[in-house]
Amino acid sequence: MLPHKANADVKIDGYDIPKGSKVWVISNDSIVWKKPLQFHPERFMNEDIDMKGHDFRLLPFGAGRRVCPGARLGINLVILMFDHLLHHFNWTPSEGVK
Repeated sequence: MLPHKANADVKIDGYDIPKGSKVWVISNDSIVWKKPLQFHPERFMNEDIDMKGHDFRLLPFGAGRRVCPGARLGINLVILMFDHLLHHFNWTPSEGVK
């Protein structure tokens, strides 16, 4: 997510944010994410996350009216590609897999 600048002096959670400050550290918050600076896409697997832009744990992808306009398209394309793989290939388990 690109940093945004505060357009007015505000106080958030006891912190004073002066006008013109770049604000983007929410996605790096270690209270919200374990090891926030490392790439771990599996952290989303067992989470109940609202993909519609209302869950601020996904703030790097945008939220509210600034949500990524291509998110729904991307999700649909991944599902479609997976469906095509399942349909067009004969899948058999490897040896040792039950």
